[in-house]
This record gives sequence, C-alpha cells and structure tokens, in this order.
Amino acid sequence: MPTYHLIPDIGDFNDAIDDVDQGAFDYIWNRRRALFLAVCLVSAVLFAGLWYLEASYYPHQVRGPQPPYPLIAFALPLGLYFLFRVQLQHVFMQQIASAIGFGYQPTGSLRGLQAKFFQLGTSPHIEDVLSGVYRGCPIEIFNYSFSVQHGRSSDTEHYTIFTLKFDGVLPDIALTPRSFLAAGSIASAPDADVEIGLEGDFNDYFRLYAPKAFDVEIRVIFQPDLMLELIEKYRSYRIEIAGSRLYVVSPLICNKAKFLAAHELIDRLFDRIVPNLKTVATVPVFGGLTGDSPIRPPASNGIERFLAWVGGETKKPN
Repeated sequence: MPTYHLIPDIGDFNDAIDDVDQGAFDYIWNRRRALFLAVCLVSAVLFAGLWYLEASYYPHQVRGPQPPYPLIAFALPLGLYFLFRVQLQHVFMQQIASAIGFGYQPTGSLRGLQAKFFQLGTSPHIEDVLSGVYRGCPIEIFNYSFSVQHGRSSDTEHYTIFTLKFDGVLPDIALTPRSFLAAGSIASAPDADVEIGLEGDFNDYFRLYAPKAFDVEIRVIFQPDLMLELIEKYRSYRIEIAGSRLYVVSPLICNKAKFLAAHELIDRLFDRIVPNLKTVATVPVFGGLTGDSPIRPPASNGIERFLAWVGGETKKPN
C-alpha cells in the first residue's frame, strides 16, 4: 500500500508516471484533495480580505500605480502545485532509473563536463543523475538548471542532459538551434572553431560549429536527408561533442514521449554522425583513438529494456 507523506516520494506510486504535469494534477486531486481545497479556501478568504482592504482604505490616498495585491492570495494554491510538481519530477527520474536498470543519485557534480554549454548562465545546478551503459558506452542522464540575467530580472532555464563517453577523442562540434535561449545568447562555439554554413535552409534553424580544418568532412557527414530529419524532429535539441564525450541537451524531460524522442536522436547520432567522425578522430592532432572505434558493440538487451519502458517499438541496432 502507498504510504502517506506530505511531500510525495517514490513509495507513493504503484504505477509509472507517464507525464509529470498531468501526474501532479492527478496526485493533488486523488491523494491531496482535502489539503488542496483547504488551501484554496484560505486563498479565497485572503483574496477577499485584501480586496476589501484595498477598496476601503486606499482609494482616497494619492499614489501612483500599485500592484494588484489581492492576486497575491492565488500564490498559495499555485505554490502548492509547483511544490508537488517539482517533487514528482524527482520521482519520475527515479522511476526511469529503476525501470531501465540505471543508478540514481539526487545530485551531481559539474566536474569533467567540458561542453561549452555548461559555461552559459550563472548558478548551475545538477540533480536527478542517472548512470549506466547504453550501446556499450557509459552514459549519464541528469537535469540541469542555470540562471540567465535579463536586465534587472533573471530566469531559470531547465534542461535534461544526456552525456555519453567514447573510447577516444573526437573533434569538437556544436550544433545549436537558433531558437535556443534568446536570440544571440549562444555565442558558444568550441575554441578555435568556425561556423559552417550548409546548403538549403538548414542554417535558418541551426548553427553548426566545427574545426576549420575539417570543413569538408563535416559537410559530407551532414547530408540533406540528415539535415531534413534534424529540422523536422530535433530542432529544439543542442548537440555537442567535446573531447571524448557526446552531449545532447534536451528541453526538460517530464514525460515518456520526450524521453523516447531524445533516445531516438541519440540512436541517430550513433548511426549517422559518430561513425563518420571516426575517420576524423584518427588524425594525429586529436591524439588518435584509444580503442578500436568510438562505437562499441551495441547492447541489444539494454536497448530493448529501455524501449519497453518508454513504450517505443524495439528495433534491432545496427
């Protein structure tokens, strides 16, 4: 039987959470309805009191524009919802770890993360760290947040990061959607790299940075069919290769459908981009490969278990 806690934990759920947003509504209404209705009642009384106070005592005072103080009362039910939603996001990641056989840690460290993406913003924070092996490569999945300053105000950006480690060193590449954050806020190409323009309207959706010496090889890798697929399916993802790691930056994953989409993108990178970078990685300037290939033998059982959990179709890895 599920146990009762004011703040939900993984023991409160017998079934998997398919969507965090919907799960938060369901959890509040089915498990915390009395608490939520009590908070709404208090909020309504507070709203009425603040409205009466403002209408009765303030109208004769000379003053400039004032914020609508009565609306502050609605912060109570909204705050309760977001409190439960944040906790359910943690539970969702724990369920992923349990379902696909990965380890779970509530927080993580920025040490060893070399991608330029991690230089953006201030106050970076890592939480809900999943670790395991996927297609023969060590992988970590974690939620990442940082603050972005906009004049006197600031916003907190939330993402889910997939990092995979290869045996060797690959050339630095960054593929950034033009819609990523605010326009012009990502001037974060790897050091000594240049922006490469590709054919068609691909440049309207992405910025691609790579070493200038490998301009021709990069153009061969990004064929028209691959560019079209990236535009149609993955225009909200940032992809970066730095050193021996592949980073896929996704909008915060809060449901199984988004998890499956990120998984499909990683598979496409394994099948289409990384194999072609193998030849580039043999150039002495990159130190060569420390193993037979950046791609290790795929672990089909792990892929099948992964897809079974997210509800995707199992496909035989190449």
